Amino acid sequence: MTNQKLIPVIVEDKHRYVGFGYTEDPDATPIKLVNARVITYWGTTGGVCQLALEGPQEATRLGSVAPKQTLREPARVYELTDEVGQKFMDRKTYGK
Repeated sequence: MTNQKLIPVIVEDKHRYVGFGYTEDPDATPIKLVNARVITYWGTTGGVCQLALEGPQEATRLGSVAPKQTLREPARVYELTDEVGQKFMDRKTYGK
């Protein structure tokens, strides 16, 4: 990654993976993420779009932070505000 602004995103791929991370280019394929976290349980009433708008909910389950991740076949990318991105980073890993 270069010195470009990192954009917080939620990414879904064709294998039903859903995760959060930061990228320089949300339109890239493959998409490279830093500080990536798998979202194992949404815990929403409004689906993944609610996560994109509000951040993790009380029941949302997130995996540990991976320094780098590449998703080779992204299906959907949701761009988040910096505030929502910070909520994902501040959230504790589920089960810890």
